[in-house]
Amino acid sequence: MKIMNRLVHNFDFEIFVPYVLLSIFGCLMIFSASSINLTYVSVNDSSYMVRQLMYVTGGIGLFFAAGLVNLSFFRSANVLLGFMLLVFLGLVLVLAVGDTINGAKAWLSLGPVNIQPSEFLKLFFILYFANYFDGAIPYFMKKKTLKHWRFTVIMTLLMLFLLIKEPDYGGLLIDLAIIFMMLMSFLAGISRKNELLVEGSVFLVIPSVVTIVLVGMKKLNYAHLQIPFLKNYVLKRFEGFAQPFKYVASSGKQLVNSYIALGNGGLLGLGLGNSIQKRGYLPEPYTDFILSVIAEEVGILGVLFVLICLAFLIIRTIIIGARAGTVYERLVCYGIATLMLIQASLNIGAVCGLLPITGVTLPFVSYGGSSMLMLSTCLGIVFNISGRQKAHKQRKKMLNKNHN
Repeated sequence: MKIMNRLVHNFDFEIFVPYVLLSIFGCLMIFSASSINLTYVSVNDSSYMVRQLMYVTGGIGLFFAAGLVNLSFFRSANVLLGFMLLVFLGLVLVLAVGDTINGAKAWLSLGPVNIQPSEFLKLFFILYFANYFDGAIPYFMKKKTLKHWRFTVIMTLLMLFLLIKEPDYGGLLIDLAIIFMMLMSFLAGISRKNELLVEGSVFLVIPSVVTIVLVGMKKLNYAHLQIPFLKNYVLKRFEGFAQPFKYVASSGKQLVNSYIALGNGGLLGLGLGNSIQKRGYLPEPYTDFILSVIAEEVGILGVLFVLICLAFLIIRTIIIGARAGTVYERLVCYGIATLMLIQASLNIGAVCGLLPITGVTLPFVSYGGSSMLMLSTCLGIVFNISGRQKAHKQRKKMLNKNHN
């Protein structure tokens, strides 16, 4: 009863409502994007939607579980160690016996369900580094060697190396962004000087580097490039990104058909279920390129709905982090906001031709159980922190009232 009262009084609708709206809309668009192609191969046209509804239901369960448990649970050494070992074992098993899909060995088959361990690595990094940096403050302030830094560096590099071996470059970029932003946020909390460093890095250095890299990539001739750690199909993706219409019959096919879908939709779209490009022209219309189908069927307004909901979740998470009373809570929120922002940006950028295709899904909308369960847990933790803030505010208000 006490838990239910706390849930009701401290409920954050600003997180829960856009999360549920995106998840339901995603199920609807997954059915629309996948049903026709499933019919072509004589499979139940609602099978992907039914699976996604199961993932959404499980995700909501994890959302409330993460939202109600004491935050100390996520900081427990045993929980973090167990989580790390599970993720590490999953990444190793993927390389040993995993399924290869679209050139990447990133999925473990467990009967009818495919698990992607790299998705849960993102959550692990958020929880681990928030706890690590929070505990490192006394060492940093006394200019002593950070505790356990060797283990942290070796463990991080090993996990990232396993991602490269799959390869999962989209996941690698997201993980690096999470670690970088959490590190910068930690440094910003130490002194004003470091806070200015963060602002300079975020608002000047990063955009400049990204712009230079993208301009340079557009001018490269990938057909003659030989990069040791990049597989040939990855270079083909860069080739299709740089000159999609030149390679329209091969590596540029996805992007060109995405352009067509985006152009067909207009303001209101062709109508739900009426996408042309999903009928065998656009590969992976219910995962990587679901935004193209949304644009074609429900138009710019449908895309705006998705973008507004995602932006609302990201901004709300940042606000909760800025209001956090502890370093740990602040870093967790900033890490989760970075995860959602970078993942959404990589997907949207690939669909629009602004970034190379990385195979990253659109948060809460694309088909995928691992992504849905992981992101739901992340939002549940933010929901938990928000509830703690509301409860603290109410206690403070009552104390002031009693004092007066």
